Amino acid sequence: MLVQNVDIAVPMITARAVTIAGQPVARKIRASINLKGTGAAHRMAVSLDSASFFGGNLRGQAVMLAGASVAPDTMALDVRLAGARATNLAALAQRSGIAIPLRSGRVTLDAILVGHNFDLFHWSKTVTAVMKITGVDLTVANLDFARAASVLRAATRYPNPVRPTVACMELRHALSSGQTLFRNGSLDISLAHGKAAIQKGELLGRNGTLKFTGTMTRHKIALESITRPTDTIKPVLPSIRLRIVGTASAPHWIPDLKSVMPWIMEQTHK
Repeated sequence: MLVQNVDIAVPMITARAVTIAGQPVARKIRASINLKGTGAAHRMAVSLDSASFFGGNLRGQAVMLAGASVAPDTMALDVRLAGARATNLAALAQRSGIAIPLRSGRVTLDAILVGHNFDLFHWSKTVTAVMKITGVDLTVANLDFARAASVLRAATRYPNPVRPTVACMELRHALSSGQTLFRNGSLDISLAHGKAAIQKGELLGRNGTLKFTGTMTRHKIALESITRPTDTIKPVLPSIRLRIVGTASAPHWIPDLKSVMPWIMEQTHK
């Protein structure tokens, strides 16, 4: 039973570290708690003023509402993680069954999440969210844009071009292996009913660009992307459609080279 009238404030809570399974995940934590209630309605806010998390700074607030005016009980999170190491976040996602092919870089995340029930398992089943993710100096695995550009140039080289069938085979390999460094990237995501919808995703780098949209759950990925390898030679290289399918734990990159063959033939017959 809830106490009818309550007003409690804990203005400062500090901790040297928070560990999970014996491993520190956050350090130098500063937080506060505020609980207010009148009659059957109660509101508790837990504010995280600062914490070192995977090399970045984590802050945010959790607000829990309970009582007659709110049905059912609701918990909302407003979180910002700035400048965290991408490799640490990728490893954390991997332990949760989500494969993210990041090999370097720094990531910033802004997220607002709202769900019902204070039990985390049931809360996660009802949660809706909007997220904005940005990154710098991101190395993405399973894409080799420099190799893809080299293959396209070899296919149009005069006077001894690589055969189109060989070029396509090598291009498929370049777009499903290796790695590419992107100067920066951004991702706009909404989450509802266990499905994440990517409204806009973009990676920009010296060797090319990658733009994508689509949806994903733990059991199915359906992302459509347009890639464009770049170099300093004319003419400009063609865009290539790239589908990302499979599951969250085992995604697959599938290049669609229908637009590449006409470009190769056009260049070799000039």
